[in-house]
Amino acid sequence: MADVRPFRGIRYNVHQLGDLSALICPPYDVVSPDDQLFYHHKSPYNVIRLELGEKLPGDTPEDNRYTRAAHTLQSWLKDGILVRETIPAFYLVEHRFEHQGGLRSRFSLLARVRLEDFASGHIRPHEMTIGKAGADRLRLLIACNANVSPIMALFRNSGGGVLSPLPDTIDRPTSSAVDRDGVGYALWVITDEDVITSISESLADKELYIADGHHRYETALAYQQQQRSAQPLSTADAGFNFVMMTLTDASDPNLIMEPTHRVVRGLDADTLSRLDDALRDHFHMEVLSPMSDTGGTLRHWLDTLQERGQQQTTFGLYGLDGNDLRLLSLKQKGPLGDEPGP
Repeated sequence: MADVRPFRGIRYNVHQLGDLSALICPPYDVVSPDDQLFYHHKSPYNVIRLELGEKLPGDTPEDNRYTRAAHTLQSWLKDGILVRETIPAFYLVEHRFEHQGGLRSRFSLLARVRLEDFASGHIRPHEMTIGKAGADRLRLLIACNANVSPIMALFRNSGGGVLSPLPDTIDRPTSSAVDRDGVGYALWVITDEDVITSISESLADKELYIADGHHRYETALAYQQQQRSAQPLSTADAGFNFVMMTLTDASDPNLIMEPTHRVVRGLDADTLSRLDDALRDHFHMEVLSPMSDTGGTLRHWLDTLQERGQQQTTFGLYGLDGNDLRLLSLKQKGPLGDEPGP
């Protein structure tokens, strides 16, 4: 079902640049304005200049963050800062990080994946998107004609994850880096034709679930339609029919998913009261009161939330009434339906 292929990736020239730690940055949608300035000042070759360039007061349709990203990409290629793979390759990526006092390591596969409409069911989303973010990514893709950062997708595999088709031993990584939070990354370039075939075949029957990058995927679909109109004689294997993805086995024990936090402000007392009633219609509600010290309270609440979450999906809700934390779990499985909220 999934058409997963190698590609001639563009990567930093480690022979010219050495340590890449000063050159990496997070995805655009988690970069704050302060972070953006930090990465711009970190190095003149930091990938932030492609991923999320600065807006300038004198920007015009001919000179803006998108056109500058395209110019920077071409300049770095010309100067040897970036190099393009001579033959198609898969890229094995190791992600090393600390979690709950221990060191974790997770492997993923960087590949190009054929674009499909969500209706096919082979590539599945899990969230709605916002038009503004999609428009931003489309302008960048049109300007650069390249995927600057990959989509993260999960697949289910009972045969050992992304490492199963690889040889028992792998050489030293081609490049590595450590980000500002101490998280480490290593990358291997896989060009062996037999291994590449084995990888593609092992993923051919998998459904892919987008974990992060919904805007970028929908952007790639929009770009594909645009390019098809502009190039009616293009082949099915044209580059715009694919998107760059990082594929991770959903059963990997080191795939850690932390809670998502959201803050809602400006709700009056009447709205909060009606919300309380509506929640009780659908959720079991457990109330945790604060302890004598803030640190102990937070540890107790988080530990309890994690424990309940191992049993079933559980939400923590703070601020509904006083300083208590409410733990919410569905009374019955399945969608809540279309009932209007409070």
